[in-house]
Amino acid sequence: MKVAHVFATDMAATFKPATMIPPQLEDGSHGATVVGMFFDDRR
Repeated sequence: MKVAHVFATDMAATFKPATMIPPQLEDGSHGATVVGMFFDDRR
């Protein structure tokens, strides 16, 4: 399965990816092929 992640929260570009997605991608446990990431922290 291919997915694109959209983060639309305060500090989206710093908190969410640092604690969730990259570690899973690095150790191969994410379970999906990530084809894109979009970070919107303008709230």
